[in-house]
Amino acid sequence: MESRKVMPNMYIGKIECDWNDVSAKSEFPLRTIEDVPFVNVYEMEEDTTPFDIKDLIVAAKARQKKTG
Repeated sequence: MESRKVMPNMYIGKIECDWNDVSAKSEFPLRTIEDVPFVNVYEMEEDTTPFDIKDLIVAAKARQKKTG
């Protein structure tokens, strides 16, 4: 059996914004692949803080009450 690198756990987030705040403009022109800020997950410090989705649910419900 061959040895493989294991990718560390990652937390995925969701960003919400109004379409009026979205543009296709970049703050600076990207000319090469090195200009793209990729995160090297193999060199990141391990995050052992448990993820609690309750905070996101409370915030989403509060936004719904404001708009509803």
